[in-house]
Amino acid sequence: CVELKGIITKEDPILRFSTLDYLKKEEEIIYKPNFVDSEYFNYKFYKRPIFIFCIELTSSSISTGLFDSSLDSLESVLLNRDFSILYESIAIFIFGREIKNFCFENEEVAEYVITDDINTPFVSTSLLISLDSEFYDLKITKLFEVLRNLKSKDSISCLKNMLNVSCMLSCMTPGAITLIYMTHLGQIGDFSYLSNNITEMTSKFLNSSNSLFISSLEKTTDNPLIRLCFNCNGNYNFYKNLFELRKLLVKDVNEICLKQRGFNISIETRTSDSIRKSSVYANTSSETTLSVFISQMSDSDTVAFSFYIDESVKENTILYLQITVNFIDNFGIQKVRVFNHSFISSYKIATLYNNLCFDTIFCSFVKFLMNDTENLKKNLENIKNMLIKSLQFYRTSCSSQATSTQLVLPESIKLLPVLFQSLEKHKFIANEISYSDFRKIINFSVQKNLRFFYPRLFSLTDYFVEENLKKVNCLRLSSQNINSNEIYILENSLKIYIYVGRQVEKELIISLKIENLEDLNFYNFCTENEENENISEEAFVLKNMIKEIKECYDKEMEVVVIKQGNGQIETEFLENMVEDKLNNVGCYGDYLCDLHFKIQKW
Repeated sequence: CVELKGIITKEDPILRFSTLDYLKKEEEIIYKPNFVDSEYFNYKFYKRPIFIFCIELTSSSISTGLFDSSLDSLESVLLNRDFSILYESIAIFIFGREIKNFCFENEEVAEYVITDDINTPFVSTSLLISLDSEFYDLKITKLFEVLRNLKSKDSISCLKNMLNVSCMLSCMTPGAITLIYMTHLGQIGDFSYLSNNITEMTSKFLNSSNSLFISSLEKTTDNPLIRLCFNCNGNYNFYKNLFELRKLLVKDVNEICLKQRGFNISIETRTSDSIRKSSVYANTSSETTLSVFISQMSDSDTVAFSFYIDESVKENTILYLQITVNFIDNFGIQKVRVFNHSFISSYKIATLYNNLCFDTIFCSFVKFLMNDTENLKKNLENIKNMLIKSLQFYRTSCSSQATSTQLVLPESIKLLPVLFQSLEKHKFIANEISYSDFRKIINFSVQKNLRFFYPRLFSLTDYFVEENLKKVNCLRLSSQNINSNEIYILENSLKIYIYVGRQVEKELIISLKIENLEDLNFYNFCTENEENENISEEAFVLKNMIKEIKECYDKEMEVVVIKQGNGQIETEFLENMVEDKLNNVGCYGDYLCDLHFKIQKW
C-alpha cells in the first residue's frame, strides 16, 4: 500500500509473484535557467546517470606508464557502442597540481582549468561530453590526440579537490560513477584530510548517488580513500607492476563501465510480526535494519539481511517477508522491484532440517565473519561451535538409534563441514586480511562465495568428451586427484587456472596455444566473433570451456597457466586443494573425525 498508494487485495500481482517490477510515475521537471538559491545546487539537470573519468597527470604517472595505460583503457571503453547505450554523457578530468576538464566546444576539443579552491560553489554541466553527438568516433579520436600529448612535471596531485568536483557534478544527475586512475593513494595532506573527514566525504558521495572506483599502483592495507570506495559500493584495483597494469587494466575498466546498474538505491524490508530483523551486510555506510541506501548496484553486487523468528510463533503459521528496492536505471527510469517470500512455521525438527540450504547458510557465515574482522578468530570459533551444536541436536532428535561410531549429517547440510574447513584453511582467514579484501567478499553472491572458498576443478580430458560443463563431474579438491599426465582447469569465480602436468606431451601444449604469454591472450580476451580457422581442435575445445566458465559470471576473468613444478606460481594453485592439510588445519578426513569426536563430546 505504501508503494502503490492504494489497497492491495490477495489477488494483486504484488503478492502472487516472487519478483515483480513497477515503473514509478515521473514527476514533471521544470527548468529554471536564471534561478539561483539553495535549490539550484540540488537540481537534477540530467535525467540519466553519468560517468566521470579522472586521470592523474604527474611525473610519477608518466614514468610508471599509468597515464598511457589509462588512456588506452579509456579510449577502448569510449569506442565501445555498448557504453554509449548505457551512458548518455561523460566527464573527463586530468588532475595534477590543478584540475583540467576536456570537452568539446564548436566541434573542437576545449580545455578548462577548474579552480583548486576546495570550497568551489558550483561546477557547470557544460563540462560534460554527449555520447550521442554526430561524428562521435572522429571527435573521440581528436580528443585522445590532445590527451596523449599532455606532459607534466608535477610531483603531487590535488586529489581531495578532484573528489569534491566529482560530487558537485553528480549532484546534478540521478547518479554517477567516478573512476580515478592514480599512482599513489593521495599525498600526506590528502591522507590527513580524508582521515579527518571520511564521514563527511562519504555523505557527499551517498547524497549525490556517486560511487567511487580507483585503479592504482599502490598497495595498502588501510587507507581512508579505500574506505571511501567501499562506503559508496565502489571498488579498488591494485596493480603491482607495469606488466600487470597493461594486462589487466582494460579488463577491469570494461567490467566497471559496461555493466548495467541501478542508481540512487533504497531498500526496505517488511515482515510479519513474528519475524525480527537482525543484521544487514552491504558495502555502504548508510544502513539500518529498517532500510539501506546505496549509491549504485550492478547485478554482481549484493545486500544481505538476517532475520530471526520469535519463539512464540504458533505451529503452521504462514510468515511473510517482502523487500522493496527503489532505484533509477541507466536510462533514467524510476523503478520499484518487489521481492516476496512466505513460509510455514513448524516445530518438527526433521522438517526444519530438510528445508535448510547449505550454500546460503555458508554464505551467511562468511558475511558475518567479514563484517567484524577485528574479532574474526573468535567469531570463527563461535560459528564452529554453532555448527557442532546443530549437528549434535539433529543426532539426538532425529537419529538417536545411530551407533557411536557413525557420523550422522542431515542430507540438506551434509556439505557444510567440507565448506567450513575450506573456510578455515583459506589464506584470507589464516593470515591477516586487508580491508579491501573483506569488503569485496561481503559483496559476493551465494554462487561466487561458494566458488571462492570451494573452487571447481575439471580435467580437460573429461570436458573434451562431453564439451558441456554441466555434464562434467567436478573433481575433489585434493592433490591426490592431480595426475602429472593431465591438464586441469580450476576456477574460483575470480581467476581461471590452467594446470599442466609435467608429463603432458609438448605437442599438446603447443596445439593448445598455452606455451607462452602471447598465445595466452587468445584465452584472456576471447570474444564471440573471434576467428577459429587457424586453431587446433584441442585449442577450440579449451577456448569454449573458458568461455563457458566466464558466462557463468558474465564477466572477463584472468586466465593463468601453471606448469607443474613451477615454484611460487604453483603454490597459488595448490592453495585451492582445500581437502588437503593446509595452514595448520588437517585434511578433510581428519577434520571429519575431529568433528565427530566433538559432536559426541558436546
